[in-house]
Amino acid sequence: MMFLVVAALVATAVAAPRDRLTPPVPTLITEKDSYIIGGSDASAGQFPFIGSLLSSTSSGGSHTCGAVRISSTWVLCAAHCTQSSSRSVWFGIRCRSSTSGGQHRSFSRIVNHPNYGSGAGSFPNDISVLQMSSGVTVGGVANLPSSGDFAGQTATISGWGRTCGSCSLPDCLKYVNIPVLSNSQCSGYWGSSINSGHICVYSGSTGACNGDSGGPMSIGNTVIGITSWGASGCGTSTPSVYSRVTTFRSWIQSVTGV
Repeated sequence: MMFLVVAALVATAVAAPRDRLTPPVPTLITEKDSYIIGGSDASAGQFPFIGSLLSSTSSGGSHTCGAVRISSTWVLCAAHCTQSSSRSVWFGIRCRSSTSGGQHRSFSRIVNHPNYGSGAGSFPNDISVLQMSSGVTVGGVANLPSSGDFAGQTATISGWGRTCGSCSLPDCLKYVNIPVLSNSQCSGYWGSSINSGHICVYSGSTGACNGDSGGPMSIGNTVIGITSWGASGCGTSTPSVYSRVTTFRSWIQSVTGV
């Protein structure tokens, strides 16, 4: 993943999306063939709120998705990552091979959005909250915005997804800085697949892919999106699509009190 995209490329990519007669096929950003495309290793503590969601309740389970801590006990994620109750999470780690100093937690409660998969657009309402069995004391928590469009700003996407389709999962957390599109710009690529609950990022050469699902799109310590879906095959010629946190802020608060 490139650390930063040059300004000329950003301006061209954001201002002039390609005309399409037929939008590409959207696919959920799951753990298979997964990667954030082209990026840098995160430093220790750079993303204090990110966690690695595991495939089982065991601390040795496989990484499946990212996760975002929003309080000592509550986690924000994508609903397509939490359809199984057999999940747990590591917080306070940077590299998956070195969990010393991190904290592993199982979940006492998993709540998927009641309208996940229902409504307009592709994979609507792809968001969930999970309550950990006990509090986490390492790292920090993300701020959640209640308003704001964020179009035209530069956000950061991060995760442990694969760095190429045939590569193994990276050991250490990756990230990239990438421009946020307006929903009208994103619809220029994706058409009716985009709804008001989505927020998109696009540079033309970087993006999120499978295995980064559930992880954050952030500006500083404020998480504005949760990784949801993109193009089949994870090409960078179309925007990566996230669940827009501001759309679901009231629901998150109603369930978690956060």
